[in-house]
Amino acid sequence: MIDEHATDLSEYLSQHYEELNAYLSGLFGSASFANEITQDLLFYLWNSPVKLCVGNPMAQLLSMANRLGQYRRRQRLSRSVHVPRHKPTTAPLYI
Repeated sequence: MIDEHATDLSEYLSQHYEELNAYLSGLFGSASFANEITQDLLFYLWNSPVKLCVGNPMAQLLSMANRLGQYRRRQRLSRSVHVPRHKPTTAPLYI
């Protein structure tokens, strides 16, 4: 049985997109990173509907966005640390 009063988080995020984006921009210090996280969260919620029957939908969105942003930040840091860097050689290459 579907609760008629349940909040669809993708619809809620669509209505409060700018608020969430502004919060994330302040949290992560980058408007473009905040926009990326907000877009990805909206895409996720459109493809995997989440209903909130009881509670605060904005708190749930903030929590989900914060976790996604932290994950993405760690992911980028780990990629930049483990990327092998090649030193340029001065010797000519002969084929």
